[in-house]
Amino acid sequence: MSRALALSLALTPALACAPDTGAVPGGDSAVTDSGGGSAAPEGCSGADPSIFNLRVAPTAVASVLSVRFDSEVAGAGAVDFRLPDGSWAQTARGPVGLSHERLVVGLPFSTDTEIVARLQVAEEAERCSAALAASTTGLGAEVPGIHRVWTDESVLETGYLLAPLIQQSGSHLLVFDRDGELVWAWQPMTPAGDRADPSPVYRMRRSPDGDGLLYLRAGDLSHLPGQVVHVSWDGQLRSRVEIPTSHTDFVLLPGGGMAVLGWEVRSFGERRLLGDTIIEVGVDGSQTVVWRSFDDLPVDLGRSYPQGFVPDDPTIEDWSHVNGLFYDADRGEYVVSVALTESILGIDRASGQRVWSADKASDSPTHAVSGAPIAMPHSSERVGDRLLVFNRGSFTDLGQCSSAVAYELDEGGTATESWSFTSEVCQRVAFLGNATTLPGGDTLASWSSAGRIDVVNPEGDGGLTLSLGVGAAFGFVDWAPRLAEGVAP
Repeated sequence: MSRALALSLALTPALACAPDTGAVPGGDSAVTDSGGGSAAPEGCSGADPSIFNLRVAPTAVASVLSVRFDSEVAGAGAVDFRLPDGSWAQTARGPVGLSHERLVVGLPFSTDTEIVARLQVAEEAERCSAALAASTTGLGAEVPGIHRVWTDESVLETGYLLAPLIQQSGSHLLVFDRDGELVWAWQPMTPAGDRADPSPVYRMRRSPDGDGLLYLRAGDLSHLPGQVVHVSWDGQLRSRVEIPTSHTDFVLLPGGGMAVLGWEVRSFGERRLLGDTIIEVGVDGSQTVVWRSFDDLPVDLGRSYPQGFVPDDPTIEDWSHVNGLFYDADRGEYVVSVALTESILGIDRASGQRVWSADKASDSPTHAVSGAPIAMPHSSERVGDRLLVFNRGSFTDLGQCSSAVAYELDEGGTATESWSFTSEVCQRVAFLGNATTLPGGDTLASWSSAGRIDVVNPEGDGGLTLSLGVGAAFGFVDWAPRLAEGVAP
């Protein structure tokens, strides 16, 4: 598919979640026999009669197809499907058997495709079916229009963007492919499944097993605990993990489990302050607080802090305001952005102790910032000695634009600005906002409250922009190299 330099894409409406019945709704009406009229996928030279009863059905997500087929001999089944640019992608093989089912994930909505069933029997050459023509269907409920503009077609050569869409009526989970096309959309429902969930979703990540997505359903300190929810690619609810006090961001950990930001309230005389924690959730469901901002950072009681973050007690002051969480697997460290102290901290996972920091000079940082100051940071990540920060901008300097800034951390104790990006129109983010480095040196920046995503080249002078209209926002945006496990590209 050609990447037009100024292509506007209206995506209305979007999909609502079907009840979690586990059944595949609909029938096979979207499928016809293509007669093998186009080039077959690699390794398929003709139709093998031992593969039969190939059928395709829609799922609860209109861009995802359920493919089923039978075989006369037992084998491991996979499915090839044609992408809009004419190339073929392939799912992972399933278990050995006579009946097979695979999900086709990664096609845009309202797109024609071809389906070929593939069977591996022991050490024999793979067998393939004749091709069937099929189509994904259109979106079913409202998502605002999305405007897409290319100024450098070399960016985002691989992978997918995972972007929560936040509206007053609730959230949608969106996935965009490398062409900026929407290929997956789902609306979280309440636990009862009777209506759209009004709780905002700030972060979504690909599940470790590749069968769907995990997302953080935001809670509060009053009555609503946060949850990490697992939904499959075909829109089926897999699990909910309730994590009291959890908020805003989470990361997946090597070997299983995850870490989530949490809240904590402490009293200082007549004042009550809101701090932050890191909560580790084990694969067995155990939950352990491994870091507390109150135990790490000094509290300056000589100043006041913003109020109104806790509905049941609006007098509680928001003190540390940690927004972003990153895990540096190479160093075994968490990286947190502490907005109201305008600092970035590196926390050793094993001990829970701070091992490095970067800020403008307070609290004796191990790395003093040289260049653009760290100003109300809303996300941070460390890769090697490169620290990438999304700076929201100072509370007091209303003319300051939000920006993504990279710093090099040296052994001499300095964090030196080495790169920065600010959109051509000054964006001052009211909430969230994040930046992450992509393979090849591109940078992803989400200007959350402004409803804008940029993927920019290393020079910062071109790339892809996705933008929403007034009244809609993006959450933290993530990148994944693939969607379903085994699906290429």
